[in-house]
Amino acid sequence: MPVAAGVGALWPTLPITVGIVLLAVLVVSYAQVIAVHPDGGASAVGGTELGETVSSLAAASLVVDDVLTVAVSLAAGAGARLSTFPALRGHQLLLCLAGLVLLTAVNCGRTNAACRSPRCSTTEPTPSSAPSPSA
Repeated sequence: MPVAAGVGALWPTLPITVGIVLLAVLVVSYAQVIAVHPDGGASAVGGTELGETVSSLAAASLVVDDVLTVAVSLAAGAGARLSTFPALRGHQLLLCLAGLVLLTAVNCGRTNAACRSPRCSTTEPTPSSAPSPSA
């Protein structure tokens, strides 16, 4: 069997090289967006740079992505439980709904805890609660 050598043997590496270059461009692009919008997500960046329609589209696509991710995860988890406990075979929907209730409770608890932090405050500090400068 002949062995390919020289420049002719490098052609299979071209798609990998193009992928690496595109990934580097993406990383630099993300770094620039983060530098300009340090506190923004996809909808904030879209709203600031491209308008309200793009912002709404980004937010809607994130919601759809989250819903599909949860649905697939719950179905996979229920399938795993059913393979482990065959006696539950008729209760797959009940297992999925129980998992959904559990995930919702955990996420609501995390959201409430996050909103109790000072970073989530939506009110301006009043003069009486603002720290006084040291003399």
